[in-house]
Amino acid sequence: MVISPSKKIELKQSIRKLLLCSSDCSCVEIGQKLGISKNYSNKLINEVRDENALKIKFGIDEIAKTSIEEDYLKLEDKTRILSSQLYKMVDNEGSSSNERIRAIQTLFMMEKSLMDLKINVGLYKTSNNGNNELSIPYLVGLVKSIRDEGESL
Repeated sequence: MVISPSKKIELKQSIRKLLLCSSDCSCVEIGQKLGISKNYSNKLINEVRDENALKIKFGIDEIAKTSIEEDYLKLEDKTRILSSQLYKMVDNEGSSSNERIRAIQTLFMMEKSLMDLKINVGLYKTSNNGNNELSIPYLVGLVKSIRDEGESL
C-alpha cells in the first residue's frame, strides 16, 4: 500500500494526538485505530518522537528568546506611551508639586525596571575580555547620532 506524503502528515498528526492523550499506547493499538500496520505505525511513532526531540533540542531556546524579546518590546512601547503622558504632567504648569513629584518618581522607577529587564533578558551582553562591563552597541550608536546632530546645529 502506497501512502501519499499528505496522508503521512495526517497520520503523524493523528499519532501525536494519540500519544498526547495516552502516551502508553502500543504501536499495535495505534495501528488499529488508524488502520495501518503495526510496523508502519511504529515507524511513524519513531519519526514523531525524533521530530519532537529535535524541536526541543533546537527550537526551545530560540522560541523562548524570541518571545521574551517580543514581550519586552511590547512592554517598552507601553512604557513609552505612559512616559509621554507623565512628561506632559511634569511640564504642565497646572499640575501640583505632589503630582509632579509622583510623576518623576514613576518615570524613574519605569526606567530602572526597563534597565533591569534588559539585563535579565540579555539585550545587554557582558564583554568578552572578562571585565564584566556592559556592551551596549545600539546605545553607543544612539549617543553618536545625538552628538553628530548637536555638532551639525
